[in-house]
Amino acid sequence: MEGSGKDNKLSKANRFSVVAPGYRLFRLVCGENTRPMRQGDKKISKSLGYDLARELGIDAALVVCNLGKATKKGGRLEGVYFYLFGPNGVPGEESFTYWPGHPFVGLRLDGFSAPMLEFGKMENVSSSHSVTGSFSQSESLREAGIVSAEFAGYGRILAALGRRAGSYMQEWTTEAKD
Repeated sequence: MEGSGKDNKLSKANRFSVVAPGYRLFRLVCGENTRPMRQGDKKISKSLGYDLARELGIDAALVVCNLGKATKKGGRLEGVYFYLFGPNGVPGEESFTYWPGHPFVGLRLDGFSAPMLEFGKMENVSSSHSVTGSFSQSESLREAGIVSAEFAGYGRILAALGRRAGSYMQEWTTEAKD
Protein backbone atom coordinates (compact mmCIF):
# COMPACT_ATOMS: atom_id res chain seq x y z
CA MET A 1 0.00 0.00 0.00
CA GLU A 2 1.26 3.43 -0.78
CA GLY A 3 0.15 6.78 0.52
CA SER A 4 -0.96 9.50 -1.83
CA GLY A 5 -2.53 12.91 -1.68
CA LYS A 6 -0.80 16.24 -1.69
CA ASP A 7 2.64 16.11 -3.18
CA ASN A 8 4.96 16.34 -0.18
CA LYS A 9 7.73 14.36 1.51
CA LEU A 10 5.31 12.46 3.73
CA SER A 11 3.02 11.31 0.93
CA LYS A 12 5.91 9.97 -1.13
CA ALA A 13 7.47 8.12 1.81
CA ASN A 14 4.25 6.56 3.13
CA ARG A 15 4.52 2.91 2.10
CA PHE A 16 3.36 -0.18 3.95
CA SER A 17 4.27 -3.77 3.16
CA VAL A 18 1.39 -6.20 2.96
CA VAL A 19 3.61 -9.19 2.22
CA ALA A 20 3.43 -12.14 4.59
CA PRO A 21 6.67 -13.32 6.24
CA GLY A 22 8.58 -15.69 3.96
CA TYR A 23 7.16 -14.15 0.75
CA ARG A 24 8.37 -11.35 -1.50
CA LEU A 25 6.60 -8.43 -3.12
CA PHE A 26 6.27 -8.16 -6.90
CA ARG A 27 5.36 -4.65 -8.05
CA LEU A 28 3.02 -5.37 -10.92
CA VAL A 29 1.25 -2.00 -10.79
CA CYS A 30 3.10 1.21 -10.03
CA GLY A 31 0.64 4.03 -9.36
CA GLU A 32 -2.42 5.30 -11.09
CA ASN A 33 -2.92 5.15 -14.84
CA THR A 34 0.51 3.72 -15.54
CA ARG A 35 1.41 0.81 -17.75
CA PRO A 36 1.05 -2.62 -16.22
CA MET A 37 4.15 -4.71 -15.53
CA ARG A 38 6.79 -4.19 -18.18
CA GLN A 39 7.26 -6.98 -20.68
CA GLY A 40 10.27 -9.18 -20.20
CA ASP A 41 10.59 -9.17 -16.42
CA LYS A 42 12.43 -12.45 -15.91
CA LYS A 43 12.07 -12.69 -12.10
CA ILE A 44 8.29 -12.17 -12.16
CA SER A 45 7.71 -14.36 -15.21
CA LYS A 46 9.74 -17.26 -13.85
CA SER A 47 8.41 -17.03 -10.30
CA LEU A 48 4.72 -16.72 -11.19
CA GLY A 49 4.61 -18.52 -14.53
CA TYR A 50 6.86 -21.45 -13.78
CA ASP A 51 7.72 -21.84 -10.09
CA LEU A 52 4.26 -21.07 -8.66
CA ALA A 53 2.37 -22.98 -11.35
CA ARG A 54 4.61 -26.03 -10.89
CA GLU A 55 4.42 -25.94 -7.07
CA LEU A 56 0.62 -25.66 -7.13
CA GLY A 57 0.20 -28.19 -9.95
CA ILE A 58 -1.76 -25.75 -12.12
CA ASP A 59 -1.56 -24.75 -15.78
CA ALA A 60 -1.39 -21.00 -15.14
CA ALA A 61 -1.50 -18.40 -12.36
CA LEU A 62 -3.93 -15.49 -12.53
CA VAL A 63 -2.91 -12.32 -10.72
CA VAL A 64 -5.46 -9.54 -10.18
CA CYS A 65 -4.26 -6.16 -8.89
CA ASN A 66 -6.77 -3.56 -7.73
CA LEU A 67 -5.97 0.13 -7.76
CA GLY A 68 -8.04 1.92 -5.13
CA LYS A 69 -8.22 5.31 -3.51
CA ALA A 70 -9.52 6.12 -0.07
CA THR A 71 -10.68 9.30 1.58
CA LYS A 72 -12.03 9.84 5.08
CA LYS A 73 -15.52 9.08 3.74
CA GLY A 74 -14.91 5.97 1.65
CA GLY A 75 -12.95 3.83 -0.72
CA ARG A 76 -13.22 3.73 -4.53
CA LEU A 77 -11.98 1.25 -7.09
CA GLU A 78 -10.17 3.05 -9.91
CA GLY A 79 -8.48 0.28 -11.83
CA VAL A 80 -8.13 -3.47 -12.20
CA TYR A 81 -5.03 -5.12 -13.66
CA PHE A 82 -5.30 -8.72 -14.86
CA TYR A 83 -2.24 -10.91 -15.54
CA LEU A 84 -2.04 -14.55 -16.62
CA PHE A 85 1.31 -16.32 -16.21
CA GLY A 86 2.20 -19.88 -17.14
CA PRO A 87 5.03 -22.16 -18.16
CA ASN A 88 6.77 -21.21 -21.39
CA GLY A 89 5.35 -23.41 -24.15
CA VAL A 90 8.61 -23.27 -26.09
CA PRO A 91 11.22 -25.68 -24.72
CA GLY A 92 14.66 -24.31 -24.00
CA GLU A 93 17.44 -23.82 -21.52
CA GLU A 94 17.14 -20.92 -19.06
CA SER A 95 19.39 -18.07 -20.15
CA PHE A 96 19.49 -14.30 -20.48
CA THR A 97 16.95 -14.40 -23.33
CA TYR A 98 14.91 -17.47 -22.32
CA TRP A 99 13.19 -18.36 -19.07
CA PRO A 100 10.73 -21.14 -18.22
CA GLY A 101 7.84 -18.87 -17.14
CA HIS A 102 5.91 -16.55 -19.42
CA PRO A 103 3.34 -13.73 -19.11
CA PHE A 104 0.56 -14.72 -21.52
CA VAL A 105 -1.88 -11.87 -20.94
CA GLY A 106 -1.61 -8.44 -19.32
CA LEU A 107 -4.80 -6.34 -19.34
CA ARG A 108 -5.99 -3.30 -17.48
CA LEU A 109 -9.29 -1.56 -17.03
CA ASP A 110 -8.98 1.89 -15.53
CA GLY A 111 -10.20 5.43 -15.81
CA PHE A 112 -13.28 4.88 -13.68
CA SER A 113 -14.13 5.60 -10.06
CA ALA A 114 -16.53 3.09 -8.50
CA PRO A 115 -17.51 3.58 -4.84
CA MET A 116 -17.00 0.33 -2.89
CA LEU A 117 -16.61 1.18 0.80
CA GLU A 118 -18.15 3.74 3.12
CA PHE A 119 -16.32 4.67 6.31
CA GLY A 120 -17.88 5.99 9.50
CA LYS A 121 -19.49 4.91 12.74
CA MET A 122 -22.36 2.45 12.61
CA GLU A 123 -24.53 4.54 14.93
CA ASN A 124 -24.33 7.44 12.42
CA VAL A 125 -25.77 5.36 9.57
CA SER A 126 -29.47 5.98 8.83
CA SER A 127 -32.00 3.19 9.29
CA SER A 128 -32.73 3.29 5.55
CA HIS A 129 -29.10 2.39 4.81
CA SER A 130 -28.74 -1.08 3.31
CA VAL A 131 -25.73 -3.29 3.85
CA THR A 132 -24.91 -5.64 0.99
CA GLY A 133 -23.76 -9.24 0.85
CA SER A 134 -22.18 -10.93 3.85
CA PHE A 135 -20.92 -7.59 5.10
CA SER A 136 -23.58 -7.35 7.82
CA GLN A 137 -22.06 -10.46 9.42
CA SER A 138 -18.50 -9.11 9.53
CA GLU A 139 -17.86 -7.61 12.94
CA SER A 140 -14.17 -7.04 12.16
CA LEU A 141 -15.03 -4.81 9.18
CA ARG A 142 -17.44 -2.77 11.28
CA GLU A 143 -14.81 -2.44 13.99
CA ALA A 144 -12.42 -1.11 11.32
CA GLY A 145 -14.88 1.68 10.57
CA ILE A 146 -16.32 0.25 7.34
CA VAL A 147 -20.08 0.79 7.51
CA SER A 148 -20.99 -0.45 4.05
CA ALA A 149 -19.43 -2.34 1.17
CA GLU A 150 -20.65 -2.75 -2.40
CA PHE A 151 -18.91 -5.28 -4.63
CA ALA A 152 -21.74 -6.20 -7.04
CA GLY A 153 -20.05 -4.79 -10.15
CA TYR A 154 -16.64 -6.25 -9.38
CA GLY A 155 -17.60 -9.69 -10.69
CA ARG A 156 -18.65 -8.15 -14.00
CA ILE A 157 -15.28 -6.42 -14.29
CA LEU A 158 -13.41 -9.70 -13.75
CA ALA A 159 -15.72 -11.54 -16.16
CA ALA A 160 -15.11 -8.92 -18.87
CA LEU A 161 -11.35 -9.09 -18.38
CA GLY A 162 -11.50 -12.90 -18.40
CA ARG A 163 -13.46 -12.94 -21.67
CA ARG A 164 -10.99 -10.51 -23.25
CA ALA A 165 -8.04 -12.61 -22.08
CA GLY A 166 -9.66 -15.74 -23.53
CA SER A 167 -10.35 -13.99 -26.86
CA TYR A 168 -6.81 -12.69 -27.00
CA MET A 169 -5.30 -16.12 -26.35
CA GLN A 170 -7.66 -17.74 -28.88
CA GLU A 171 -6.61 -15.20 -31.55
CA TRP A 172 -2.96 -15.61 -30.66
CA THR A 173 -2.98 -19.42 -30.82
CA THR A 174 -5.03 -19.43 -34.06
CA GLU A 175 -2.52 -17.08 -35.72
CA ALA A 176 0.37 -19.24 -34.49
CA LYS A 177 -1.14 -22.34 -36.16
CA ASP A 178 -1.61 -20.58 -39.53
